[in-house]
Amino acid sequence: MSLFVATLFVILTPGIVFTLPKRFSKIQVAIIHGLLFAAIYHVTHKAVWHYLYAEGFATASSPPLSFLTASSMVRASARSAQQYSANLDTAITRVGATATLAPLKYSDAIAEMKKSLKEIENIVSETQYSDAADQFIAALNKTTPLSYAEAIKGANEISTFLMGSKFNLNKPDTLGKLMAPLANVGGATYASAVEGLKAVATELKSGPVNNYITALTGPINSLTSRTPATYVEAVAAVKAATNAFRDTSINSEMSESVLMILRSKVGPAISADLQKAKDAAAAVGGKRCNYSSDCGGAPCNKVDGGDGSNGVGGICNWNWNLNQPN
Repeated sequence: MSLFVATLFVILTPGIVFTLPKRFSKIQVAIIHGLLFAAIYHVTHKAVWHYLYAEGFATASSPPLSFLTASSMVRASARSAQQYSANLDTAITRVGATATLAPLKYSDAIAEMKKSLKEIENIVSETQYSDAADQFIAALNKTTPLSYAEAIKGANEISTFLMGSKFNLNKPDTLGKLMAPLANVGGATYASAVEGLKAVATELKSGPVNNYITALTGPINSLTSRTPATYVEAVAAVKAATNAFRDTSINSEMSESVLMILRSKVGPAISADLQKAKDAAAAVGGKRCNYSSDCGGAPCNKVDGGDGSNGVGGICNWNWNLNQPN
């Protein structure tokens, strides 16, 4: 539409294509051309808009638009018709068909979603509003957030926004849908799943319990199905889970079973760390020892828990005592 207005303005500029009326003062000519511009725009702008936004992007099967363009079309359609129309329905469907949020950041895309849903709120039914929210969420789910914390914050922001609409839209599955791409964020590694638990506890602990449980599912499944690489990771998982379950009405049997699984991983993690320490020491020529006298007075660190009776109690000069990890 901006290009149409600019083109019409240039064409109707006095002296470019024609001048009406001739031999009148500049002010009189400008007034006549201004009135002519207003009349032509008034008669043609709806038809031009319809061609550009209804016929030009007529069907949901047309090539995908960018998320920003599709969202902007939703607002343009709403402002033009001031009611739910076929054009608005098509524009909303095109949002769900977008392939990427680029060039917007995840948080900016959420802000764009809220802006468009606010624009249509007063001209659609509750069902239409809910369907539109689903299309925007579908688009968001095609992009993996930068971090689990960002995803949790975004999901919480959208849930709060929908609850605050005129429809008081409580979509129990909304948060679940937004959790869909999180397997690549909160569950990629044991350590990132621990961070996921921390993010949930920080962002959602004071909110609805059902949303909280939904958000916990991803990182918990990742932790219970994986083996921690180090003792420190194993302990961090237990601490994060304990904090996540504390002071909530989450089923105690569920929380205890999860904690039991995570605690059971601590012992094997110690053994894994010990083996890594021994392998590292061997790689740099570390000498096996039972007592400091075996090391010429240097410390004999008991990295494998030996007490001197088995002949392979420790390694000389090794300063990482994993029997007392921090």
